Amino acid sequence: MAFNFGNFDRSADYGSNEEFELLPDGDYEGEIESAESKATRSGGTMIALKIRLDNRRVVFDNLNVECANETAQNIALRQLQTIANYNNVTPNSEEDLEGLRILAAIGTQKGKDGYKDRNVVKYYKGKDDAKKSPAPRRNASGRNSSGQDPRYAEYARANGKDPAGASTGALIDDEIPFSPMFD
Repeated sequence: MAFNFGNFDRSADYGSNEEFELLPDGDYEGEIESAESKATRSGGTMIALKIRLDNRRVVFDNLNVECANETAQNIALRQLQTIANYNNVTPNSEEDLEGLRILAAIGTQKGKDGYKDRNVVKYYKGKDDAKKSPAPRRNASGRNSSGQDPRYAEYARANGKDPAGASTGALIDDEIPFSPMFD
């Protein structure tokens, strides 16, 4: 569908084009929005990640999964392994990475050659590190990143039932209004 330029008003106030302030260095949760294999200049392969953090900011990361520098390649494969283990999945393609949750240490890279400083992913963190972080955010359907309704799992555990039924997505109608706890 093409944009209808008839709705564009050149004199309207659409906000400013001011740059975002850098995020403070620290740990941030988010979700991989897109993953794409690309050739590197040296003939290797990288996976270009676009990550939307839970605070709605976007960061980018490139994992050099095939390259001549064995150290760089092992770092990228270790990062990919951390993402896979964090989500308990074995990805078979770049598309399998899309939608996966991440916990990343975000830092600031100093700008050079006329470019400004920017936020970068320093490394990804695993499940043990996640215990120190807030609970994962739910998506718009109220389900967590694995597709389960966390209310069902909580209910099942509280009533001595097998919470594995949470994967069925069954909802509990306990007549108590639900308010998202993780926003």
